[in-house]
Amino acid sequence: MRWLTGRASHNPIGGCKLPVWLVLTPRCSPRAVATCNGCVTFRTTLTMAASTMTTVSAESLSFEVEGLHIAAQAWGQADGIPVLALHGWLDNAASFAAIAEYLQQQGNPLRIVALDLPGHGNSDHKPPSGNYAIWDDLRIICGVAEQLDWSQYSLLAHSRGAMIAALLASAMPDNIRAVVCIDGLLADPQAGEEFPKQLQRYLNGFSNKGRPPRAFDTLEDAAAARIKVMPMSKRSARAIAERGTYQGDDGKFYWRSDRRLALASPHKLTAEQWRAVLQGIHAPLLFIAAKQGFGQEILALSDARPKAFSTLDVDGDHHCHMDSCVEEVAEAAVAHFLCNAGGAE
Repeated sequence: MRWLTGRASHNPIGGCKLPVWLVLTPRCSPRAVATCNGCVTFRTTLTMAASTMTTVSAESLSFEVEGLHIAAQAWGQADGIPVLALHGWLDNAASFAAIAEYLQQQGNPLRIVALDLPGHGNSDHKPPSGNYAIWDDLRIICGVAEQLDWSQYSLLAHSRGAMIAALLASAMPDNIRAVVCIDGLLADPQAGEEFPKQLQRYLNGFSNKGRPPRAFDTLEDAAAARIKVMPMSKRSARAIAERGTYQGDDGKFYWRSDRRLALASPHKLTAEQWRAVLQGIHAPLLFIAAKQGFGQEILALSDARPKAFSTLDVDGDHHCHMDSCVEEVAEAAVAHFLCNAGGAE
């Protein structure tokens, strides 16, 4: 395999050695798309659609952390560059399948382990006393990394998972090598004086009796309901539904996700707390903003930035990594991880 050396030292692609397939191939033409501290980064424009890629089977993994069964899917060689993938709200590990399969076909050196976070996919729900505030998943993630024997690893995260990744990278800077956040980074800050009302919403949610779970006649109906919650392609919604639903004895389909995920968090971080989180991130962070998603709105929530921060705009929606921008996001992510892997020779 030949390598290409970049020139810019402060961007997610330049300044390190990259496999030539990542930058120059017969089907790709590099062009400048993003800046970081005045430096130009490059990506490739691809002609291959995600729907034409050959499926690569994922390896199923299982962990027991704090009494909870945590399911995961993995791609790549076990001794590859370690990357933990954290999905978004009501999604599951399948949301990273398109990226991981594309990268595996290219022979990249990453070992991607995508978790079903608690309450999602095939993982256990939290106990009755538990809740789903974003910081409550941190111990689970650290427990999985410990079982994988990963003392240092990178994070590939989307939406809610990206918020969790930001918290983890800030709290455990010695363990996180690099971070890629896809259309997510921080939540809407809340003023400190709003805390009592937020706590009230949390308590009211737990005290209200829930409705029976909704039944769907077909898997396609369940996927269509998911699209109503957050627009995405039918193909992507079905992929999430295939992993995130079960068929009951009545023949109907039900979502496995814990319904408490829709309840209010007991506490939301203030602007000052989010500032401290972002400024506490030492690992290089690449933020991928979807033009039809929430990228620009997220960046406007705070003027604070991690120490090594770069952005990449992509022409897609919130689930761009599953739909229109699979290759684009995948190549930007693997370049960022290779540059910050502690030696990608």
